[in-house]
Amino acid sequence: MSQINVVGVLTTFKHAVLAFRKRGGGTFIVSGSTAGSVNQNGSIAISAMMGPMSSSLLAYSASKAAIHSFVQTSSGCYVQDNIQVFGLSICAFASEISARIGGRIGSHLGGFNPYFKDTEGNAADISKVVLAILDGTSKYTNGSLIVIDHDATCNAKIFYDKLFAPGPVESFGWLAPEQLKPLLRDVSGATPYFPPDEQPTDSREYLQKQGIRETLQSALSKIIQEKPADAAARLVELLSTN
Repeated sequence: MSQINVVGVLTTFKHAVLAFRKRGGGTFIVSGSTAGSVNQNGSIAISAMMGPMSSSLLAYSASKAAIHSFVQTSSGCYVQDNIQVFGLSICAFASEISARIGGRIGSHLGGFNPYFKDTEGNAADISKVVLAILDGTSKYTNGSLIVIDHDATCNAKIFYDKLFAPGPVESFGWLAPEQLKPLLRDVSGATPYFPPDEQPTDSREYLQKQGIRETLQSALSKIIQEKPADAAARLVELLSTN
């Protein structure tokens, strides 16, 4: 397993760096897993769910932890070459492999997810995160390890913070879903994530839900004092319609 998950990634990166240098830079995106940040309470939960099969997770978890470490280290090593490195800490997504594992343990793999516990994700949402990184719209920066659970994302730092201070076993040692919820972002990391049943109906409601309308109004008041009247009027119009 380490030959594919670790040696395979390092070998690919070795050759990719040479190509990126010739073209003046590039972006390297590594596929990791939340299994790479499983703590003691998480392993207890997995053992209860998977039984004898849980031992097979050890090698997989260790290989993904190695990849996560690689992302953190390599992202700083090649800044001078304009090479960025991102890691994706992927949760349970529907695939042929997950179908086989799910069938063997007799339960749905969605239970492994930190937030969406009832279902596995759609792989199309992983591609959205990748595209946001490549087209420059992602707010995640070089060296980021991005947890992807369905179409929600967050910084994996909060998962690693739990390695030595595990959360409850029922949450796989991570934050409970309700604690994680306010930390979730969309696929670009740009805006807070709203679950499907809580999507704002318009931008005005969005601003109110985020509690930032007052901040905008305060900033606008300052702009009105410093800018010409026509510019201030335009800003008032934009604020009232968005």
